[in-house]
Amino acid sequence: MEGNNLTQKEYYELLRKQIEHEDRNIDSKTNWLLVLQGFLLVGYISLLTDDKITLSNKTALITILCLTGLILIFFRFAGYLSIFRSHDSPCKTLGKT
Repeated sequence: MEGNNLTQKEYYELLRKQIEHEDRNIDSKTNWLLVLQGFLLVGYISLLTDDKITLSNKTALITILCLTGLILIFFRFAGYLSIFRSHDSPCKTLGKT
């Protein structure tokens, strides 16, 4: 897209739409992160309260749950970084320097 042919109003509207879109992405990613963390917490609590599972199996499953949570957080953080980078340079994204 050539930024030189845009009027100031069109440029402003494009920037505003881009920022609104990225804000909705942040909201969506945060909601999914909270839902997934809730599922992990429920799994962790059910493992702790279940007496039928042996201690070694509980340890392995709890380790897997914890690692899954850490991996989720890592990927969410990478997604947030990309969104914040696009907020820092909207002119470059739209082709205006």
